[in-house]
Amino acid sequence: MKKEILRMENVTRQIEGITYLNNINFHIFKDEIMGLLTLNSQGEHQLVSLISQNLPIQYGRIYFDDLLVNSYAHSDMTRNRVSLIGAGSRLVNNLTISDNIFVLRRGFKKWFIKRSVLNLQVQKLLEEINIEMKPGRQVKGLSSLERCTVELLRAVTAGSELIILNNLSSFFSTVELRKFLDIVQFFRKEGIAFLYISCDYKELIQACHRIAILDSGKIIKILPKKEMSAGHISPYIISFDSLTMMESPEAGSSIFQFENVSTDYIENLSFSINKGECTVILDMNNSGLQEIIALILGEKSPLQGAVLCEGGKESAQNIGIIPADPIPGQIFENFSYAENICFFTDVKIKKSISRKKLLKSVINEYEPFIGPEIHTKNISELELSSLYNIVYFRYHLYHPKILFCIQPLAQADMYLRRHILGLIQKLKNKGITIVILTVSISELMDVADRVLIMKDAKMIKDCRSDEFLLFQSHSGEQNSI
Repeated sequence: MKKEILRMENVTRQIEGITYLNNINFHIFKDEIMGLLTLNSQGEHQLVSLISQNLPIQYGRIYFDDLLVNSYAHSDMTRNRVSLIGAGSRLVNNLTISDNIFVLRRGFKKWFIKRSVLNLQVQKLLEEINIEMKPGRQVKGLSSLERCTVELLRAVTAGSELIILNNLSSFFSTVELRKFLDIVQFFRKEGIAFLYISCDYKELIQACHRIAILDSGKIIKILPKKEMSAGHISPYIISFDSLTMMESPEAGSSIFQFENVSTDYIENLSFSINKGECTVILDMNNSGLQEIIALILGEKSPLQGAVLCEGGKESAQNIGIIPADPIPGQIFENFSYAENICFFTDVKIKKSISRKKLLKSVINEYEPFIGPEIHTKNISELELSSLYNIVYFRYHLYHPKILFCIQPLAQADMYLRRHILGLIQKLKNKGITIVILTVSISELMDVADRVLIMKDAKMIKDCRSDEFLLFQSHSGEQNSI
């Protein structure tokens, strides 16, 4: 009989009168990878916190390793043997891999540390999972795969019985994800349980034994292995088929180029972006994307080669960039909704029209798209989707020569992903040239006209969107993208 690591029975958690988790019922077995498909972000953080620590609940019971650890009658705030691996690093940068795995874990009590002994223990662990890293290396500068591997080893050596994997595809490339899941499978066979959280069901299907669907803080369905298919899941998730599409444009002239660009991390990289297209640059193993971003942002200059924009410096100033998490840096709370949308346009028109007339004109033009929300004065009260509207409609109005979107779906739940794709499509429909830089293709094929595939910091394929599926199947990557 399978041993349960976690059981939640009729669990409800409220904070300041708001219900974040509503009558949660599910369990996780030892040596199982349980998937959690989150349709929106409500309740996700609270569920992770509650599994990790025995926080107060209003109803229900929670069992960990067959012991009652939390109930509506008593919550002692103790921590369970649970670890979390996600986008944010939990390592100390100026310490070594060995120090992070052993010395910083809870319960480590030695006063005198033999570094050679620690390094030898870590080396044995690394050899077991077939990963090459030097135990004495500082963790600063580790890749996402290396960093998460160290965090996983620390969790295992600390005795965690359940490890939560949170939205791995938001920061892993497809190759990194596949390699990390191989390591997860190794430790699963050793008896450790995993809860794998994602808003992409395709990502979960390839790794999980069962999938629970979380919608607005409630488990609405648990799918066994035999029902883990698009056909069984589709009734519970959002369709991406209703986006208002235009036909893919004919390839226009090149308006942006990398010509034999070399830096410390890339060598002789060349590609071009065509006018009017939506081009996805997919970095299969996260080997060169950050260098490309740094060059586009002007944070770095090429050691050799050139980054060219049609029209020279004047046109280069007409480039837009939307970062992976755009809200903190691109929303101005002391501005109204309309003032936020006009932020770049104020500069572009150089006061050839009064600000009052500009705002009135923009409100009249964009109210059919946005609705009465465009009249909002205090934008701090708006929902996240409305703040994304501001970011994207700002560029819709500004109409840059080329717009770079960095990992646009990385921070989004399923509902917000669909919303962002709709906004990207509106920019496409206006004829704006878009470049999406990403390590995971996800639902981006719904808006892509062209895909540039990068691996080991080199461009290995340039294909139209309809050719990309053929490349996936022929290259053997179909199950991991």
